[in-house]
Amino acid sequence: MKSPFVRSLMFLGGFAACLTPSIAQVVEFRATINAAQENPATASTATGSAVMLYDVRANTFDLFVTLTGFTNTLSLSHVHEAAVGVNGPVVTNLGAEAVYVRTGTTLTGTFRNLTHGGDKLKLLQNGAYLNFHSSTNPSGEIRGQLIAQPKRLSARINSANEVAANPIVSNAFGGALMSYDSGTNRVTLEVTLFNFSNTLTASHFHEAAVGVNGPVVTNLGGAAVYTVAGGNISRIFSDLAYTGDPIKLLTGGAYLNFHSNVYGGGEVRGQVVAAEEVASSRLINASARGFVGTGNQVLIAGVGVTGAEPVAVRIVGRGPSLAAFGVQGALADPVISLYGPAGLMATNDNHAIVAPAVAPTGLDAKDAVLDVILPPGGYSIVISGVGGATGIGLIESFEQRTGSTARLSLVGTQPDVSAQGSLASTTVARKGPPAVLEICGAPTAKLAAGTR
Repeated sequence: MKSPFVRSLMFLGGFAACLTPSIAQVVEFRATINAAQENPATASTATGSAVMLYDVRANTFDLFVTLTGFTNTLSLSHVHEAAVGVNGPVVTNLGAEAVYVRTGTTLTGTFRNLTHGGDKLKLLQNGAYLNFHSSTNPSGEIRGQLIAQPKRLSARINSANEVAANPIVSNAFGGALMSYDSGTNRVTLEVTLFNFSNTLTASHFHEAAVGVNGPVVTNLGGAAVYTVAGGNISRIFSDLAYTGDPIKLLTGGAYLNFHSNVYGGGEVRGQVVAAEEVASSRLINASARGFVGTGNQVLIAGVGVTGAEPVAVRIVGRGPSLAAFGVQGALADPVISLYGPAGLMATNDNHAIVAPAVAPTGLDAKDAVLDVILPPGGYSIVISGVGGATGIGLIESFEQRTGSTARLSLVGTQPDVSAQGSLASTTVARKGPPAVLEICGAPTAKLAAGTR
């Protein structure tokens, strides 16, 4: 049960009500365009690139094309349907040079809200390509396969989402973030559950709409495959083969279900939805520095997650590492505890439980770290000293994001780090450019030195 001083500082209710409009299930495709991809290859030196934004539910797309060195007149351009290196039929006509803008030998085209005339699943599984024809090369001068980019998905997990004959009485809740590559049908999933007091017996991806029970399509496992600390259950599933329907997964037709020894049909559930880390999904009131005493004099910071989607959060409790900033009397051994509406959610003493290969940088071995997925709402973070020790401490909360994808981007050779406790996401391999870790609140150096 929460102590009165923690309860009095809980940030409850207001943040959970900040919802955002539903987000379209848009998957981004990219194409590198050249003559070598033609079958047979041509002698053209023209090249190009394209980005397609495909709305899976509406079956429409926006397309942005740039071709350079295209000296011939563009006679036709299309979306074709076939695998890499294979010629296939036209499924969507784009048009001839008249629909493009030419500047010298550069052609640019912008297409809005076109209907995709081919098979959704083939497109999502990298089975379509762009083809650009000329009178010199009527079958196609340059071509580029449309490659799906990982799509960020999320789920808010609670007992109210379950569909059961009898009411489910459970305070368990949590969140999940996913990076799904429809081209390979693989997913990286990070999930955190709180207040799960019963024994986790099984967990799965199921396929069905909101309010409907559906079959299991991908098995995740029971408690043995998770990191369990009291009622706090977490795991990162890396490069997991999704064995369900990609279209259902991308259009809200799948859910995560977590079963227990008490509720065999499922104790908590979360519908998988598209997520874009919209601007309103942010941490607020995220850092605090002060004296850490005992009893009611421990240091407490409130943190709120706004918006409609869960957020990947790193919570750090600094003590010994403050000495590097010239702080005198720093707390020798901090403990951080995370509280939510139902009380204590998670705690950490020494971040040394994290494997050295993924350990956060700039921390002392006795500093504390929690990596969690937090659903929208208000939370309190408490920092105290081991054995009643006192001193100066610092609480930091970092929102970890990588633009429009989850903090874990899908990489085929990414190791499974599920048994290593908390994961430092900034060290996980990613596809594309290096991720930028956005820090909410004042930078560590300023707060540590006392600048507010």
